[in-house]
This record gives sequence, C-alpha cells and structure tokens, in this order.
Amino acid sequence: MAFKIGIWMGDSFAEIFAENSASAGKSQLSSRWFHPKKSLSEGLRETLLNLEAGDSPGTVIAATSRAEMSVARKQGTEPAVLVTAGFETWARFGPGSSNGIPSMRTQREWFPTPPDKIFGIEERIRADGSVEKPLAESELEFLVAKLELSKVKEIAIAFLHANRFPQHEQKAAEFFRARGFKVVCSSELEGDFDDITRVRRTVESAFAEALVQEDLAAIRAVLPEGWSLEFWTPKGLSSTGTAALVRGGVDAALSKAFSKHELTYFFGLEEFLGFKGGASYLLPVQPTCQIGASQWAFPSWTAVDRGYEPGPMLFGKSHQLTILDVLFVRDRLSGDIEGFSDRVQAKSSARILEALFTLGKNLAEPGRRAADAKDIAHDLESAFVERLAMDLAIQNARTVRLAGPLAQAVGALLEKRRSDLKFTYDPMTIAQAAAGV
Repeated sequence: MAFKIGIWMGDSFAEIFAENSASAGKSQLSSRWFHPKKSLSEGLRETLLNLEAGDSPGTVIAATSRAEMSVARKQGTEPAVLVTAGFETWARFGPGSSNGIPSMRTQREWFPTPPDKIFGIEERIRADGSVEKPLAESELEFLVAKLELSKVKEIAIAFLHANRFPQHEQKAAEFFRARGFKVVCSSELEGDFDDITRVRRTVESAFAEALVQEDLAAIRAVLPEGWSLEFWTPKGLSSTGTAALVRGGVDAALSKAFSKHELTYFFGLEEFLGFKGGASYLLPVQPTCQIGASQWAFPSWTAVDRGYEPGPMLFGKSHQLTILDVLFVRDRLSGDIEGFSDRVQAKSSARILEALFTLGKNLAEPGRRAADAKDIAHDLESAFVERLAMDLAIQNARTVRLAGPLAQAVGALLEKRRSDLKFTYDPMTIAQAAAGV
C-alpha cells in the first residue's frame, strides 16, 4: 500500500507520522500535539487531508501507551474480578514497594479493584487439565444481579490454570459478553507469567480497557473505507487491539527501531527509556517525577510521577515541581519542541524559583539560612544527570544514540558529564517507529 500512517497515543500527547511511498521522493508528514488541545480524531483527519490519500487504500499502525499510563496514573474503570473460589486473595498479592527509606515493613502495590469486587467462583480445573468442579451457569446468573446493582461494566476473569486450560474462562466470558459486559480473560494475555502476575495483569488490563477502546474508536471513526488498522504488541503487529495485547507495544516498536545500536536513550515527553540488545527499560529518572522532600534535609526528585495532569509548573497550572521545571529554569528547554513548547508559560519561571526556594526553606535546619533557589535548581539538575551517568556506567557502552523530543536538551548535559563517550542523535519519533519507516 502506498499510504502508511504510524500513530502513537500517549497519556497526554499524540504523534503521527505519514508516508506516501508512491509519490516522487516518498513524501512524508509528521506532527505532535497535546491531547486537550486537539482530539485524536482531529489529528488523524488533518493528516489524511494533507496526505491527499483520496480513495486510495492505506494502513494505520497504532502504538499506544495508554494501558500502561492508565495503571500508572490510576486513571481507569474499576472492574469486577472473578477468580477460582479459595484464591480471592491472590488478586491482591504483588511485589512489595518501598519509598527508599529503611523500614521494617513494605507497602503493597496499588491494586485497581477493591476487595468487595473480587468474587470467588466455584469451579476448578486441575493442573493436568481434568475438571474437578465444572463451572455452573446458575452461579454466574446470580452474580449478574450483584454486578448490575453496583453498576459494574468491566469484568476481569482469572481462573486457576486458565493460561493452559481456558475452557472455563471462555465459557464465563461468553456468558457475560452476551449480557453486555466487557470482559478481559487471563488466557488472552500474551507472555508467560506466574499465577499472581497473571491475575494482576488481567485486572490491570480490564481497568485500562475502556480508555484504550476510546482511542481506537476515535481512529476508526475517521479511517477511510478500505484502510486497515494494525496494533503494536510485545510480539509484533496484530489486527486486534485490546489493553491486554497492546500493553508494551510502544517499547516493542522502539526496540525494533533501535535494535541495531549498542545503547539508545529515548527522551520522550512522557517517558525516558533505555534500549539495549532488543530489550527496553525505564531510565532511573522520568520527566515528570515530582521534586519534594526525602530523608535528606534538601529537596530532591522522588519516585512519584505526576504526569501532565495538571502538569509541570511550566505549563502554568500545577503547584507540583517536576524535573521538567528544573530543566526549564536552567534554560535547557529553549529549543522548539512541537506540541510542547507552545504550552510553556514564560512567566512560570518566577513561580518555579519561588517554589524551589520555599521547599528549600521548609527543609532547612532551624536557624540555618535557606539555599538560593538557583543553587537548588543547579544541584537538582546535577543529581538528575548523575543518575543517568550511573546507568551509562552500568551499561558499559562506548557509543550512545539519543532520540526523542527532549534528546537535545538532556544530551547536552550528558555529553558534558561523559565526554569520553560518543553520542549521536536520531530523529526517530515513536510514530515513525510504529510505521516501521
């Protein structure tokens, strides 16, 4: 097909890359925008008009971060959870999390569904596939009334051994889908997971499903007749787009694009990612990590990722400091970044410095003069660069490829800190990686 469009849906931003390979020189279009300013449908419609596709067939390849971000930002729809009776607590198990301060106990990760929406179903399939207790439709009928009373529309089903023997899950899913419920089954997940992780990922996928489907509906609403729609998943492209399948699709698209390089840092507006050997990982600092108090009597960046709702202070709305705010007052974001720079409020610089001074003053020891706000910004930036430098040392790479809209801003700092390494810049965008161009 002559026309190909790659599209990325992030938590707050979207990107499109379009190519007409039939025209002389392969004409290309690209754009990035902020969600509240322009809808996904509007952005795609504009691209199709500028591409002058007419009635020619083409394909749209979508990569979305919405499933991951929905869980990370705790923005989704609480699903009901159906598990094998006796395993109700499994759904709430998960790895412990720590805030970095020594403690006698760990804190469990947040879970999308409260305990009163987790239901044990009297069914059992043994590890060898034999049925110990068949699934009774009468029990599901009784449950329908409870779900309707609590106005639940999404259901996550994760029965014991369903990853190998999914017949009970499939029967229950068919039952609830026929009654208008949206269902995610653990047997639909791609990848090998232990039982507890499989339950958790199923529930998280159900939690994010409505948000993912909203975006896909926006694409289909303006997709020309005869065009195909494909989705990036961890295993490659798929014609089916669900939260369970597309989760990790962005990393897969970028990993393929950067697989030939020794080490790549992708400095996106929403995530900072590292790619090496065909695998991806989150860098130790993220663009919207909150600046706040820690165990030290000095401001530092924390593990809390605030995202863009309400956004960094440089957008003029939030009162929460982020790493982007520090880079802004350090004059690192002076270049024109499409979809981002036009949202920055120049007058917010004074507010950011005032917030830094106040934070430093509140953390200063009694009787000690608070540090200057510009000195605090300098030290926070240095701490940010040092964490990235630590990762560079761990990766032990000689050359580093930098990509993403913030690559130039952060790259200048890394080049100064690690002058012994060779840094190169790649204009690759997520949408371009999705298109495979």
